[in-house]
Amino acid sequence: MCETNQHTITIIGETAFNHEGDFDYLMNLVDLTAAAGATHIKFQVLINYDEFVSQLSEAYSLVKSWCFSVEQWNTAFDYAELLGLKLFVMPLDQKAVALCHRDSVEYIEIHSVSFNDELLLDEVNRKVQGKVIGLGIGGRTIEELKNLEQKLRHQKLLLLCGFQAFPSQLEEVKISRIKYLAKYFPEAFLGYADHSDPNHLDAQFSSHYAYQLGARVFEKHVTLKPNRTDAQSAYTGVQFKNYIESLNRYISVIEEDETTSFTMSDNEISYRHRQKKVVAIRDIAEGEVYTHENIALKMHTEEGTYSNLTELIGYTANQSFKLGKVIC
Repeated sequence: MCETNQHTITIIGETAFNHEGDFDYLMNLVDLTAAAGATHIKFQVLINYDEFVSQLSEAYSLVKSWCFSVEQWNTAFDYAELLGLKLFVMPLDQKAVALCHRDSVEYIEIHSVSFNDELLLDEVNRKVQGKVIGLGIGGRTIEELKNLEQKLRHQKLLLLCGFQAFPSQLEEVKISRIKYLAKYFPEAFLGYADHSDPNHLDAQFSSHYAYQLGARVFEKHVTLKPNRTDAQSAYTGVQFKNYIESLNRYISVIEEDETTSFTMSDNEISYRHRQKKVVAIRDIAEGEVYTHENIALKMHTEEGTYSNLTELIGYTANQSFKLGKVIC
């Protein structure tokens, strides 16, 4: 769950309907998510398809064919837990809410299409406690979010900026909303659900921008094959792993503690040693007093003891130096 440490992040592998009803494929997505280093895996759970989609919808038969049984979902949940993943569950019907009681389910998301589904919202309110309720804000106004906040007033909220446009353009997603959400919903956790083209730089760097705006929960679609449902904005295993490593590296670099921020690495110390050194600008005899007429600062490939003229001016040379030699 979201930690109190302001720099701690949650990274979610979103399976959505990329499985297309193939349970073995779903299990392989769990493997992919765990191997990439994500903290959570997201399942969109649909059990009662008649509650979710009209029988007269052109998508009815397809959605029906993509559903799993309660037993299958429990198997998938068990396997994700076995691999060390926490669960982020999006129940799409009331029966699916019953699967959210596991301790490993830390987040429950209400899909944007279900914002006005009073029966589903009531089911979540009645039966789910101690979880963070995620709300996808794509296509929603501040007023709608505030109204839903009132309905879920006893729940801790996560607001996820982003929406699926197969893929989405960063300019349309408007991640600037994140900073305004922090103003309107100061108690809520903030997140970013990226749906960029996986081959575009935005797929990696938009999460960096979102972090700077205050997001601490990051969601990416995952896929095993490029031509499946939701794959237009999904990462393969290697891409997802690289994304996670990049985001973690970015955060570690910009959030370094002040006590270590000015500690120099060996390479930086070597760079420092390139500074100009005190060099003889004419022959200097032993016992001669150092002045601006016989020493100066110059670049030199030899090691030197002094890099500041004030350390030597007025003092006596303890040995002789030829023109151009470093004073040591």
